[in-house]
Amino acid sequence: MRILSPLLNLHKLCVAALIVIFAVGCTTGNIKENRTNQSMQVSYSDTDKIKKVQESFYAEDYRIAFVNATKVFEESPQYQAARERLQNEFSSREKELLSEQKQLKQLKEKLQRDGSVMSESEINHLEVDILNRSRKLKNVQNEFREDLNLRQNEEFKKLRQQIRQVIWEIGKAESIDLILSDGVVYFSKKIDISDLILEKLKGQIGQ
Repeated sequence: MRILSPLLNLHKLCVAALIVIFAVGCTTGNIKENRTNQSMQVSYSDTDKIKKVQESFYAEDYRIAFVNATKVFEESPQYQAARERLQNEFSSREKELLSEQKQLKQLKEKLQRDGSVMSESEINHLEVDILNRSRKLKNVQNEFREDLNLRQNEEFKKLRQQIRQVIWEIGKAESIDLILSDGVVYFSKKIDISDLILEKLKGQIGQ
């Protein structure tokens, strides 16, 4: 795995800004007014302080990595396994819904096709049947969606927790100081450890 060892440009800019701020603070407190030529001078001790601050920042070596959270989530074997579990759990209910929808559609088509030759009582009976079936189907559909969303949230929450644990373990094992994820505008493939996370997740499948 290749991890970015040098400091990022953003860190350098922050350090530079801190040094400038520190320099201004030091010079402001130690500027001596020369009444003869009205010139300003900075003492050598201030310059030494600035240099020490700069050296202390650049002496550190930070290891930074990036994880494509969406890729890791959707390409992990745990994600596919979760989808299969949900499919098996809800497939029978889904088939029942499709069957009810088909029957309701057939009744509506019958009313439209044969309404002109049906008696008024037959039409009223069919319309009531269609209305009742429509209401029942709507309730069953809402219940199905709620149950499916609840189970999806449960399964995916467990997976996200597992992924975070794996990222934490790899970060600690590889002595990485900072791991970035969502919200990053640009990253180099040199610091992308997404495939490494996926490999570790594959090793945990079935556990």
